[in-house]
Amino acid sequence: MKIQSYILLTAILSLFGMRMAHGQNLIPNPGFEELFTQLEYQWVQPQGPYYHYESANPNQQDQPLSGNYENGLCMYNMEPNEYLHVKLLRPLEKGEKYRLEVNARLKRTKSSGADMQRYIGVYFGTEQLSTHVPGDLFFDPQVNLRLPDGEKFEWFQMVDTFTAKGGETHFTMGYFPKTQWLEHREKQQEEFLSDIEFRHKMEQRKKEMGEEKAWLYMSPKDQQAYLKEQKKQKKKNKKKGIVVEKKTSSSNYGRPKSGPDYTQPFGNLPQLFAVRYYFDDLCLAKIPIADVEATCRPENLPEVIATGKVINLRNVFFQTDSATLRPESTFQLEALQRLLSEYSEMRIEIRGYTDNVGDDDYNLDLSSRRAEAVSLWLISKGVVKERLVYKGFGESEPIETNDTEAGRTRNRRVTFYIIEM
Repeated sequence: MKIQSYILLTAILSLFGMRMAHGQNLIPNPGFEELFTQLEYQWVQPQGPYYHYESANPNQQDQPLSGNYENGLCMYNMEPNEYLHVKLLRPLEKGEKYRLEVNARLKRTKSSGADMQRYIGVYFGTEQLSTHVPGDLFFDPQVNLRLPDGEKFEWFQMVDTFTAKGGETHFTMGYFPKTQWLEHREKQQEEFLSDIEFRHKMEQRKKEMGEEKAWLYMSPKDQQAYLKEQKKQKKKNKKKGIVVEKKTSSSNYGRPKSGPDYTQPFGNLPQLFAVRYYFDDLCLAKIPIADVEATCRPENLPEVIATGKVINLRNVFFQTDSATLRPESTFQLEALQRLLSEYSEMRIEIRGYTDNVGDDDYNLDLSSRRAEAVSLWLISKGVVKERLVYKGFGESEPIETNDTEAGRTRNRRVTFYIIEM
């Protein structure tokens, strides 16, 4: 009996191990629903005017695929691009095959020249971006997800597979220069094949038209030689008194145009494109996958809520050199409001920080005013004033280097410290 129980337990543990090995979505917070994710697993993306982490708006036609949040990227073929970046829940295994699933939709008011873009690239590597300022990343994406032709304003799904080299720890998605090169190469191949097809059609028409009209489909050099020979023959026939009857044809073939057809409108064919796609419910899992739906359930890794904990409000933004909250901060502040409502005895200290640009005293004052702005917003929504304390720390306690714009962006932040619960 003990042996049978041991065998049964071993089988259960083995199945559980297989589930962990093959049945986990390795992308944290893949639906962007958790607003207090552990700092290590927070999504990294451009901030300020380039920030497109958005909540559902009942007054708009387009909504997240599921839940209340979605995340977006702007992509261009002639300007610096934006990228989404996150640390995977565990490194990829060498030689193993993985399935990537991305749900996306095109923003209706940000879709100039969208048909020109064919792919969105995804790179898996060890490079870590603590923050991101729009600009090209010269990574070599393992996956280039093919965008559908035609209508893209409704949610659609892109799926692809790849084999890991091993040790990849981070996910980065966007319109990489290598992805743009792939598109350009494909278009060149299509143009080449189109040229071959055109030449084949011309040969067919030459046969259909007969010798008298075949010269229309010759190269310019051959046409000149042919017409010159025809003039000589015409003079000879005239001297000999030979009259050559002209043959008529019911065919309406015209001479092929060697250049652009300027009779057609060209204003609706953009040379540049600027698009914004929104994403939701991403999934990366090792193959084989027994149950895709179960495997792709999100693992959000929320911060531990406990006395003495400091939590970063990554999605709170201010106007430049100001303590005025930007509109995109609202959903993060609403999440903090809900947290305070859930833990009715919680008291917090709101902390503001700046980078090291400018005067020390000014930065200290600015950080204090920004922390106060968050406190006042919460009070305006019904949070009791006595539960809140605010303090500015200026440029002290940086979490990133101030030598780069990306580092300074991350150092300009607001956090809250849990005093008691």
